[in-house]
Amino acid sequence: AGLSSCVHPYLVLERINGLPIDEYAFTHRLPVPDRIRLILSACDAIAAAHRSFIAHLDLKPGNLFITPGGHVCLLDFGTAKLLDPVHPLPTPRHLTPLYAAPAQLRGEAVSTACDVYSLGMLLYELLAGANPFSGTSLAAVAERAAGDSHPPRMAERITEQAARDRNLTVNRLRSLLDGDIDRGVARALAHDPHDRYPSITEFAEDLRRYLENRPVLARRQTAAYRLRKYVSRNRTLLALSAVLLLSVAIAVLFGWQERQKAIAQGRRAQASSDFLLWLISSSNPIYGGRRDMTVLDLLSRADERLARGDLDDELGTIELETNLGSYLFQSGQEARALAILERARRRSAQNDAPNTKLTIAATLASLHLSRGDCPAAIRVSSDGDNILSSHRRDIPAYRQIGFLINRDQVRSSCENDPSGALTLE
Repeated sequence: AGLSSCVHPYLVLERINGLPIDEYAFTHRLPVPDRIRLILSACDAIAAAHRSFIAHLDLKPGNLFITPGGHVCLLDFGTAKLLDPVHPLPTPRHLTPLYAAPAQLRGEAVSTACDVYSLGMLLYELLAGANPFSGTSLAAVAERAAGDSHPPRMAERITEQAARDRNLTVNRLRSLLDGDIDRGVARALAHDPHDRYPSITEFAEDLRRYLENRPVLARRQTAAYRLRKYVSRNRTLLALSAVLLLSVAIAVLFGWQERQKAIAQGRRAQASSDFLLWLISSSNPIYGGRRDMTVLDLLSRADERLARGDLDDELGTIELETNLGSYLFQSGQEARALAILERARRRSAQNDAPNTKLTIAATLASLHLSRGDCPAAIRVSSDGDNILSSHRRDIPAYRQIGFLINRDQVRSSCENDPSGALTLE
C-alpha cells in the first residue's frame, strides 16, 4: 500500500529523430515531385486519424517530422478533437494562427475540412517557398478569417532563392507550379469548407493524379483537357503509333501507286499489241491493203492512225510515235522521222513521262546532227540535260548512260562545226 501511493499515471511516447517537413525539404534541396510525395505521406497519416474520427486541427511544419529515412511522423494531438456526428465541435483554445483555417480563426465549429485547409497551406509553402498570404500580422489574419484576402497563384510568389533550393530556374519552377497543381492547392485553400476537397483522401488522390500526369479533379473535366493530358502522358506511345501509321500509310500508298502503274502498263501493252495486230492485218486486201505493201507503207499507215490519236492511251501513243520515228530515222527517212518525233515531243510535254522524253531528246539530237543542224542538236541535248537533272531518280541507269553517250557524241561532233554557228562553253 505504501508503494502504491507513490505511483503516478504517465505516458510513454516514441522519441522521433528528424526534422520538421519544411527544414527537411530545404536541407535536402528536394525537387517539386519529392515535396509533393512528402505531403502525400502526411495525407496517409492524417487520413488514418480521420478514419478513427479524430481531427488533428494543428497541422504545421513542426508537427510533421521527417525521419532520416524519409518517413513522415504526425505529432502533437494535444489540440485534436474526437469527431461527433451529431454535435458540432468547438474550436480548440490553442491554435497556430498562421496555419489555422478561417473557421478556427473565427472560433466557429471545426471539422476535418480544417485539416485539408492547413495541409494546403503547408503544400503551398513547400512548393512556392512562401506563405500563401502576404502578411502574418493580426490584421492579415483577420482578413483571412473574414475571407477578404485570397492566396495568389503559386507562380506569382516564386523567388530566385526558392528556385535554387529546388535546383530549377525561376521560369521552370513557375511553369511547373502554374497549372494543375496550382488548381489543387487553390481548392484546398478555398475559404468556404464546401468548396474544398471533401476529404484528405480526395486531396491525396488529386496529388497522385498530378504526379502521374493524369487529369486532376480540381479542374473541369473537358474533353480537350483530358485529351491533352492523355497525349502528354503517352507521348512515346503516340509517337511510335504515329510512325507506325505513317509507315503503313506510305506502304499502302506505294502499293496503290505501283498497282496503278501496273494496270497502266498492262493497258499500254495491250494497246500496243492491238495496234501491231491491226498494222499487220491492214496489209490484207480484205482490210483495204495490198499484197505488195512494204514495211514503209505499213509505217505510213501507222503514222496516219497515230496522228489522229486513235489510241485511248496517250502515253502509249507517244511511245509508239517515238519508236516509229526512230525506225524511220534509221531507215533514212529523216524528214518523216523528224515530223513524227516532233509530234511525239509536243505530246510528251503534257505528260509526266521522263523516260520517253529523254529517249525523244536523244533521238532528235542524233537526227539533227545527221542533218547537219548543230544548233538544233545542241538545243535538244540541253533539253535532255534538264529532263535528266529533274528526274534522275525516275530514269533507269542504262537510259541515263545511253543519253549521256549520245549527248557527248553530239557535242564532240559539233565542236568542229565548219559553219561556226555554234560556240560551246
